[in-house]
Amino acid sequence: MSNPNTSIRELIFQNVKTIIQGIDGNPDYFYSIKAECVNIIHGGVAGAHLREPYVYIYPNSEISVLGKEEKGKTYKTLGIGIEAWVRSDDNLANMGTNINRIYHDIEKALMADPTRGAYAIDTRIISCDTFLESLDSPKCAVMVLIEIDYEHDYENPSSLTI
Repeated sequence: MSNPNTSIRELIFQNVKTIIQGIDGNPDYFYSIKAECVNIIHGGVAGAHLREPYVYIYPNSEISVLGKEEKGKTYKTLGIGIEAWVRSDDNLANMGTNINRIYHDIEKALMADPTRGAYAIDTRIISCDTFLESLDSPKCAVMVLIEIDYEHDYENPSSLTI
């Protein structure tokens, strides 16, 4: 399986975006995240302030794992950050609940298919941090860091080896 125009890395990013967009309207989740409110950011700082909830997905570090190579294959671990913002209806007392719920939704969506649509070997949630925009703002967020193990052809990052 190979697509000469799209790297496996980009297909993984698109899968993460699509999975999170799939939360919209699903009764098994606390939040409904509109498709236009899920964006992949490949550089700079996310600046659009969309109606909450909204999610930014962006690259973190990627490493080639030495000692895991097989002939003709490259094994990598891709880090991805997922920043999910919610509003606490102008009630600071609800922030903890809202943060826990948006984290629940992101985790549940991600772990439904840790192979990222068969483009990856595995997905792991590494950490979850929470933060507030400011003490006088009802906006809060979770920052979820994940690692995704994947392989591709040594000479072609658009070619699956799995």
